[in-house]
Amino acid sequence: MNILSLCQADTELKKVAATRGGEYAGGCPWCGGRDIDDFKFSLKRHREDYSFQYLGDSIEFELEETQRLIYQSIKEVGRPMTPAEIAAALGKNLNTVQTMLIKMEVKGIIKKPRRGEYDINL
Repeated sequence: MNILSLCQADTELKKVAATRGGEYAGGCPWCGGRDIDDFKFSLKRHREDYSFQYLGDSIEFELEETQRLIYQSIKEVGRPMTPAEIAAALGKNLNTVQTMLIKMEVKGIIKKPRRGEYDINL
């Protein structure tokens, strides 16, 4: 039995990539995602020694590249940001950022605490 089998015994894991042994995302394996619904993380399995590496929040691995950068920017700043602030921080086109923010809000990844500001949805 390996750690992946142990985790899957209590938690539903989703394979998100097949490269170099595979990457899986899911709820906390120790509580099955039942006690801490919002805490999800990604692990990477190493083929050589069957060990796992913690990669971070699974949400960041499920997003398109621009969406991931937007999510990380808001998370790093630690406060709601306007589309113009995000675009300036990333060096991206404002219209592109606004389009991505709308898609992310619809998915429930981010929220609008106030008009014209976006924050990660914790």
